[in-house]
Amino acid sequence: RHKEKQKPAERTRLKSGGPTAYVEEMVEDGFFKNPKTIAQVKAELENRGHHIPLTSLSGPLQKLCQRRMLRRQRTNGAGNKGTFSYSKW
Repeated sequence: RHKEKQKPAERTRLKSGGPTAYVEEMVEDGFFKNPKTIAQVKAELENRGHHIPLTSLSGPLQKLCQRRMLRRQRTNGAGNKGTFSYSKW
């Protein structure tokens, strides 16, 4: 009985969801071959059925950059501010 209680916990840990996992899946699918803005990432997540606010995506994207799964580069945007684009290392 003790082993049966551990199996569901292992399954939920392996099936981790959330924005970071969804973006990791997009990296594996080759979505980031070309640089993408955070708005493009949000739009693709919506196409895949994950409706995540834009403000909730910057943290997971930054984590993936720190883990070197993605690279972040400033691109020339409107005005003085540049926007960031994310691409695969």
